[in-house]
Amino acid sequence: MLYYVDRDLEDAAKGETELSLVTVSYEGEHSALPTKGALQDQGYLRVLTPLVSGQQYPTLVRDEGLGYLESNQEVAVSYRPEDVARTWLNSNYLPPAVFGQSADKRVQDLVFDALDIEWRGMNNEGGNREELYAVLGEEMPDSEYEDDPHPSRVQELLDYTRSQLQAVAPQFDKSADDVATAGKQELAYHLAEYNRSRVLSELESETDAETADTEGVA
Repeated sequence: MLYYVDRDLEDAAKGETELSLVTVSYEGEHSALPTKGALQDQGYLRVLTPLVSGQQYPTLVRDEGLGYLESNQEVAVSYRPEDVARTWLNSNYLPPAVFGQSADKRVQDLVFDALDIEWRGMNNEGGNREELYAVLGEEMPDSEYEDDPHPSRVQELLDYTRSQLQAVAPQFDKSADDVATAGKQELAYHLAEYNRSRVLSELESETDAETADTEGVA
């Protein structure tokens, strides 16, 4: 996950502020720290849920909020690229706004500059993960894709509708009867086991076909 708001991106583009990629974590005595109030208003923290102890939250923070966050004794702010990379790798989820279908070039430019990595492309999750491992000074383990599908691949497929997943599933060894009764998550997990490029290509074709049908309705 990456936390940010479009308004901050727009202000940064106009030169009204600077955005820094940081990880924020809670280091207090309780299990979590609510962010509503000063953390959001003065620290410009865009994490709306409580900060859970032991977790790091990658976020884009306005320059005028950094001083407040750094001075808060219950909050730790890290500018280390390694902390961002490790958080995403440990969660097995690459933010779509950076690496996926909904990639925002404004966000990508900020993130790739901060991490000093290159984008390997929307259909190259393995390459993007390799880039993040390089930030850690490590090689990607050979076992990365040997077990169950990564949650990030499943989540990517869940961005499509159930009907779209149903439409392409029979092309990937899913019987018509199974497709008719399968839930959305079941379909996503099934498709995540197959070649990513081929699955996405079929889904894009299905999406284009639906769009064409809609545009043809008077």
